[in-house]
Amino acid sequence: MRFITLLAAFATLTAVLHAKPVTPETKPEPVPPFKPIEIKSELAENDPKDKKLNNPSKKYTVKLHKDRTYLIELESKAFDAYLRLLDKSGSQVAEDTEGGGGEGDHSSRLLYNANVTGDFHVIATSFDGMVGKFTLKVRELNLKGEAQARALGKDGLSIAGVIGEKDATDVAKLSKVHTVQLKAGASYIFDADSSDFDSQVYLFNGKSKFLTQGAGNIIHVPTTTGDHHVVVASFDKKPGKFTLGIREVNLQGEARPRPVGKDGITINSAIAENDKTDLGKLTKVLSVQLKAGQAYMFDAKAEGFDCQLYLFDGKSKYINQDQAVVIFTATADGVHHLVVKAFDKQPGKFEVKVNEFNLKGEAEPREVGKNGVTIAGQIGNNDKSAVGKLGKVYSVELKAGQTYTIDLDSKDMDAYLYLFDSKSALLAQDDDSGGDLNSRIIFRAERDGTYHIVATSLGGTETGEFTLKVRKQE
Repeated sequence: MRFITLLAAFATLTAVLHAKPVTPETKPEPVPPFKPIEIKSELAENDPKDKKLNNPSKKYTVKLHKDRTYLIELESKAFDAYLRLLDKSGSQVAEDTEGGGGEGDHSSRLLYNANVTGDFHVIATSFDGMVGKFTLKVRELNLKGEAQARALGKDGLSIAGVIGEKDATDVAKLSKVHTVQLKAGASYIFDADSSDFDSQVYLFNGKSKFLTQGAGNIIHVPTTTGDHHVVVASFDKKPGKFTLGIREVNLQGEARPRPVGKDGITINSAIAENDKTDLGKLTKVLSVQLKAGQAYMFDAKAEGFDCQLYLFDGKSKYINQDQAVVIFTATADGVHHLVVKAFDKQPGKFEVKVNEFNLKGEAEPREVGKNGVTIAGQIGNNDKSAVGKLGKVYSVELKAGQTYTIDLDSKDMDAYLYLFDSKSALLAQDDDSGGDLNSRIIFRAERDGTYHIVATSLGGTETGEFTLKVRKQE
């Protein structure tokens, strides 16, 4: 018995001697608080020229942290402020020309969610080429929401508020914040209406991460359930009353959805003064049957009003919107809802065409080498493209895991870009991200293959010369 005890003790001692040392669990170091930056300086004629507009500029480097939201503001009474934000490789990740206020206010502001931790470069320049004194501010956003989040009932939520001269949030002067509880996966519409000022609506999650913004009206599908902050701002910096309406979208579609065959369908209808849907007044809903895996184009034309087209699935989940054309690849068989809205609040007739969309690219796709691809082209009156607009189609070979920048620049038209995969699925589209009515798409390819680029204009009827560039990001 004693021998067995000694043997057990020896085994325990051996195990201790041969055991691997235990590494204490290391906790990640907390992110240090961001110290707000305020720089007062002056643009001069001999300052380095910004590569975008070739106007005098000043460059500042700031360290931003992943998953944090930052507000960058450039104010000047001497010139029309223009902000650009570049990552450490020099690629533009955000820009703004006149986000600071309404007519007559030429300040610029950016809300940016950092996707990596590291150095970023802020370019302070002018849109009009003028020079003079300016103030640049950078701070981390930390919204102070309401102590008690508001729950949305069956009929939604309506908040009557007032913005006074002294009201402000961490987003803007003359603004107010309201906190609401939202559900992941549901579609919500946020309407801020005021007869006293031009309203701007901003939406953030409970951790102050910027989600989206719009002029008086936004639609959003949250990815998480919980508190969200809605900021109503007076864009033209005037005080006054407002009403904020928030409701879950629950569209009542047509009783008999229309099938979309090989030849497509054309729907002729009208919006009257008393027409309304869950998206508001002067709107009308149309329902269609789509097939999974098939790409479709929805093209709306109106008489007497500016048309806005919204697309939802059969469960009222928001998909996309556009002024005239929406392109979408159905992920499931079933009913989808189109909502046509009289954007300028005028009644009138409209026509919506729904067709299967099959984009044909160039016979020989272009390789994007070390120096990229540069195409000098021209859009004429006979250049009708598959997207229903005047435009040109180009095909390129992209590599999986590589990020590309696609730029469309033109002095003749308001440039607009579409990017599709080889199966005609729309991957990205852009209007003004390239600055000065130019377009830019930054895209990371998930697979090797052929991709199609459509170079066109916002309205689809403009003609003129353009330059299309596709290059790899280092």
